[in-house]
This record gives sequence, structure tokens and C-alpha cells, in this order.
Amino acid sequence: PFSATDIQTFLSAKLGCERATQILEHFENLGLKDWLGNPQTLDLISAIGREPNLPQTRSQLYAKAVQKLAEEHNAEKIEQQLLPATVISAAGAACAALILCSQTSIVRKPSAHLVDGEILLPAVKLLPDGAYIEQALDTRLFVAHGPDQFGYMHRRIGEYLAAQWLTQQANTDRKRRRLLAMFQHAGMVPANLRGLYAWLAHDSQLAEHVIAFDPLAILEYGETDDLLPHQARLLYQALARLTQGDPHQWQLRSFKARCFGQSDLQTDVAHWITPQDPIMTPLRVLVIESLEATAMARLLYRQLKHIITNTEDFYAARQAAFQSLASILSRQESEELIDQLAALNDEDSLRLALELAHTQGFGQFQAHVLAEISLAYAMTNSRMSGKFFYLEQELPDSHLVDFLNVFTDGIGRLKEHQDYELLYEINDLAFALIAKAVNAQLPDDCQMLQWLSSLDSYHCITEKKKQLNEQKAQLNE
Repeated sequence: PFSATDIQTFLSAKLGCERATQILEHFENLGLKDWLGNPQTLDLISAIGREPNLPQTRSQLYAKAVQKLAEEHNAEKIEQQLLPATVISAAGAACAALILCSQTSIVRKPSAHLVDGEILLPAVKLLPDGAYIEQALDTRLFVAHGPDQFGYMHRRIGEYLAAQWLTQQANTDRKRRRLLAMFQHAGMVPANLRGLYAWLAHDSQLAEHVIAFDPLAILEYGETDDLLPHQARLLYQALARLTQGDPHQWQLRSFKARCFGQSDLQTDVAHWITPQDPIMTPLRVLVIESLEATAMARLLYRQLKHIITNTEDFYAARQAAFQSLASILSRQESEELIDQLAALNDEDSLRLALELAHTQGFGQFQAHVLAEISLAYAMTNSRMSGKFFYLEQELPDSHLVDFLNVFTDGIGRLKEHQDYELLYEINDLAFALIAKAVNAQLPDDCQMLQWLSSLDSYHCITEKKKQLNEQKAQLNE
């Protein structure tokens, strides 16, 4: 698989650096990081990225992807080509056979030579739409594993195609019950089938049964954006039952369900994000995170802001509420919020204040306010590593003098402090920002002496002092 650097280089070569960065962020937000690391799907993404309008949901992306992959590109075969819909149906039959039978390849060979992981082409051709499977295997929906040996080009695409084909075949209530019974065994869906199972929810006749049985599969592998309001409520209820039964399964997981951002659900969502039993916190955070960049975030602005400024609430909920509002805050709202967080003066509130400043741009806030927040945050004895990293890197030159005047004055009053880690952090930040100011030719000699007199060079990383000395030497030359 490609590394992050490989992905950026590949897309930049195809689309240019700016468009490549947009594509990366877009597909990561859709939860499709595994597509980015695969050279074959990355080539497909670069083709989709050339179009002005990017797919806004997973289902839109998969539909566009399979359409492109099913198209005939060989001019010599143009007269024999099938309609894309015919190819896609045949490909779905082939993918369903591979996935449901836990095989990896469809092969053309005598049955006596069959080995584990293989399924014979004649057997697959007996399925509905199977008459066109050989033509489907000749498209980019499949890759060759060897001579006369084929498999789907990507597992996720295979699952999507298989689910589409299965729902087409399950066209009666009896067939739908039999289809669900294949997956719903002993209270769970087999791990290797959950990706396929999640896409069954796109069938209106199956959606409620699929969601109720394994709602996490829908979040992880399927699509929630297209769920109707009553289906979104069902998803929440199923997730609530799951959370009450085993809250620990949420650990180390991060999902979004953008169906919760529908305006028809305003009353429901307002209730869901209200603090409840602590066991339900992971689900509550998921709902709050799902409101990011939706109209619902503005509708529930007051409630989300209250969560951000509620020091009794969990930090995860406060941060999620902030992320949901960040993109819609006006300058005035941002300034009011940072003042409120600074006034609370606790570790989590000050951390959120700095995160707000970074997200909205440090230049949007007064330098003395940022300096006071930074000093207060340092004094909370937070053990968060790199807490001032973005401030050091991104504080604009226009803010350096005013920031350092306040910040170094505050450091001067802490020289006798016994917390050496605190002293290292604040002196380290000060030396780094002074070096930036010198490089920008901002301070005069009097200011430099005033700043440096407040610092304790003992409590500073040698590299930062060296950086400052190098900047001064360059100016003297």
C-alpha cells in the first residue's frame, strides 16, 4: 500500500498540489482512507478528481466508481460492448459468489485442478445474470490474479456490487427473509460479511431489519447520509441498545452519521445531545460530531455552545460540540466564545480556547488575549504534549511583539516556580517566538533586552536558544 507521502505525490502529479490536498481531505472525511492507500483505487480517485463536482457521499462515490470501471476502454472491442448496467449486474453476481463462498478467484480450469480459494467460472455462470460474467471479468471491475484467474479489484467495490445484485434477486418477502437469515446468525453478522451486509440497507424493504441488527456495520462500511428520518431514528435506537449492552465497543472508534443532521430530527437530536447516563457518552459524542457542517448545527447553536462552555461535561463532548460549530462561527461569535472559555480558566476550557484560535486563525484574535490564555493554560499543569505547537508555528508576525510583551512579562513573575516542566515549556515557546520576531526584524534593542531579561535560559531547549542566536547573527552580518 501507498504511504501518506506516496499518495500526496501521486495525486499531485495527476491533479496538481492544491487539488490533491482537496481530494485527500474529501475522501478522508468520507471514511475512505483504505481507498487512498491502494494504487488501483487511487488511480480511480484521480480520474474522479478531475471532474468539477466530487461525490458527496459514499454511495455516490461507489456508483460513480463502478460506472467508470464498467465502461469499455478498448476501441477494438467497442462493437461487442454491453450496456454498463448489464456489466454491473453480472459483476455483482460474480462478487456475491466470491464473497459469500469465501473465495478469492474465479478461474477457467478443469475442476480436477481446483485449489482452495478458487471457484469455477462455469459454476458462477449458472447464477442469474451469469451469462455475461465473462465480459464483466474483462472490465476494470476485476483484476487478474494469474492466467485465467480473476478477482474483484477492491474488496469494498466487490461488497457494494454484491449487495446490489443480492437485493435485486431478493424480490419477494420470502426471499428477503432467506437473505437476511444468511447474514444474521447467532446474534451477529460474520466479520467477513459485514461490509456487504451494510449495503443491504440501501434497499427500502431491507433497511429497517439490517439497521436494527447491526447498526455499527452501517456506520463503518455503509452509508448513513441517505437514510430517511424514521430510519435515522431507528439507527439511533439500535446504537443506544448496543451502547447500553457494551459501551466499551466504542473505544478507539470514530464514526459519523450525517443522517442525524436532517432538520426534521431537530427535536430528537436536541434530546440526544443532552447529558444523560455517562454510559451513553460515546453515542452522544457521535451524534454531536455528526452535526459538523450541517444546517442542524446552526439550529442548535445555543445548545452546542452551552456544551462547549459547560465545565461539568466530558471533554470529548465539549470538543465535539466545538468542531460542529467551528465552520459556521462568525468572527464576533468566535471572539465571544474565546472570551467565555478564557474566563472559565480551567484546563479543558483553556485547551479549547487555543484550539478555537488555531481553527479560526490566530490572527483573528488579539495578541494579548492569546498570550494570557497561553500563560493560564501553562499554569494548569496540563501534561498534554505539544500544547503550543500550532501557536509557535502559526502565530502571525503582526502579533509577535504584543504577544511577547505580555507573555514574557508573565514568565518573569514565574521564575521561582518549582515546576521545571512548566518553566521549560514557557521559556521554550518564548525563545522560539523571539527568534521569529528577530527574523521578521520586528523588535528594537530595548524590546529584545526587555524580553530576554524575563527569561530563564537554563529552562529552555538548547536548540531553541541556538535558533535565536543564529537569527541574531544573520542580522548582525
